[in-house]
Amino acid sequence: MHGLKDEAVYLRRYDIAVGSLKEIIEGRDEDYATIIRSLVTNLKVSAKLRKTYPGVFSDEGLVKRVERAVFKAFELLHDDGDDDDEVVPRLDVVAR
Repeated sequence: MHGLKDEAVYLRRYDIAVGSLKEIIEGRDEDYATIIRSLVTNLKVSAKLRKTYPGVFSDEGLVKRVERAVFKAFELLHDDGDDDDEVVPRLDVVAR
């Protein structure tokens, strides 16, 4: 049962990452899968990924956006002090 929960969490994060990537780059589902798998495994853009997708990974600004999208989806993003991720408390939601 624990394995199913882990897989469900992974798939949810994967879907979020794909959605974010689709807003940044145009590609096929298999391209998104390759990019996500590589970034989650290596925690950085590998030389192979740069060679495979030079249109994406030759622009360092784009590299940072793609990394951030995937790392954020998989909760691998270290706190960079950027306030745009700050949580706004919802005080209208309370326990029963």
